[in-house]
Amino acid sequence: MIFLLHHVSSVHVMVTGLLVLVGLVRADSSHDADCLANRVATLRVFSDHRDRMDLSLGDVGRPVLAVSQSSLATDAPKGRRPSFDRAIPPGTAENLIIELAVRLFAYNPDLQSGLFAAKMQVNLLNDDRATLLIGSQGLRQDRRVRANSDA
Repeated sequence: MIFLLHHVSSVHVMVTGLLVLVGLVRADSSHDADCLANRVATLRVFSDHRDRMDLSLGDVGRPVLAVSQSSLATDAPKGRRPSFDRAIPPGTAENLIIELAVRLFAYNPDLQSGLFAAKMQVNLLNDDRATLLIGSQGLRQDRRVRANSDA
């Protein structure tokens, strides 16, 4: 799993919160969904009274918009066209996205999510405080397998 978190001033109907773009790789599992949902909920990306990034979603009670973004799982090792070979198949991906949304909702009931495989237009105003790329154990495993197969 690959999460790209944007700390934003507004996203669609949201005020300050997190936009989480989610890319899934073949090695991802329910365990990865659980671990990363916890990471998103507890990661300290919001400013405190000293303007230090020291508060989590749980501390500030801000909304989350989670959107499946399969292009995060692409690779472009050669040529000019990205490869989706390491991306999880759509049927499995949809089930895992639903599991992830359920887990995120348990941490933060102010969750919105996109429709799986829909062509969505998401408008965001990037707050420029933080754009974070977070990877799962499945992503690290995928990278090790690919590195060993290239050797």
